Amino acid sequence: MAYGNYALNEIKPPKGYVINQEPIPFEIAKGTFEQSPIQALEIVNKASTKDTTTSSDKMIPIEQSASPRNPNNSLSSEILGITPTTLKKYVATGEKISTWITILGLLLLFTIALIWKKRSGIK
Repeated sequence: MAYGNYALNEIKPPKGYVINQEPIPFEIAKGTFEQSPIQALEIVNKASTKDTTTSSDKMIPIEQSASPRNPNNSLSSEILGITPTTLKKYVATGEKISTWITILGLLLLFTIALIWKKRSGIK
């Protein structure tokens, strides 16, 4: 993901829990991937009143990873969508170039070479 401000939106809650409607803002900045020490992330889920088999609140620990996305932010459970709040344009790599642009470029190079040859007197 590119550096910037983002908001996490929970799309589907775990079975037996209520969806969190509030977006959770977070920032990805230079150096957030190398922060040390790695901090554990805890998420509080509100149980659904329809499901009587679960308690009202549960703490679900999230395993630490070798390279956390941002260990300082608390995230909601089972996040299925990330919505960027700021967008940056980057160079499109691996993009397919139209054939006619390639032909036009080659024709331009050939024309320049032909003019240069005539002016310099090369036979």
